[in-house]
Amino acid sequence: MATYPKNLSEVWLFLYIGLLITALTPLIRLYKLPPLLRLLSPKAGKQKSWPTDKIVAFTDTILELEKFIYRRNCFKRTLSLYYFLKRIGLPVQVNLGVRKKQDELEGHGWLTLHGQPYCEPNAQNLNYQVVYFYPQ
Repeated sequence: MATYPKNLSEVWLFLYIGLLITALTPLIRLYKLPPLLRLLSPKAGKQKSWPTDKIVAFTDTILELEKFIYRRNCFKRTLSLYYFLKRIGLPVQVNLGVRKKQDELEGHGWLTLHGQPYCEPNAQNLNYQVVYFYPQ
């Protein structure tokens, strides 16, 4: 369900998330995964106070709105959530995995917090073999 900003601080967060998601398309093409994740990781400094539920809802809304421009995918969602959730101080970890579906491999990206899927709508269906996680 689409969630839209209700005040000026939420408008700013919504736009910030939208800009990051838009920037991810060329960044994914320009950088290999470890340097990209280092780029998205926060430097030392003041933590932000954005509400987790707004970060997740706005990210999902923007990805849904952009489906006509960019293909919605879990990788962009994972990278965007990683960027923002790390900045509010959550020690989330990026996970990339694969599973066999019929005769093909299917990939998926998701976050974990303390070893458990975090902000993942289908956490009960995560029967993927993790092939990469960050930070290690």
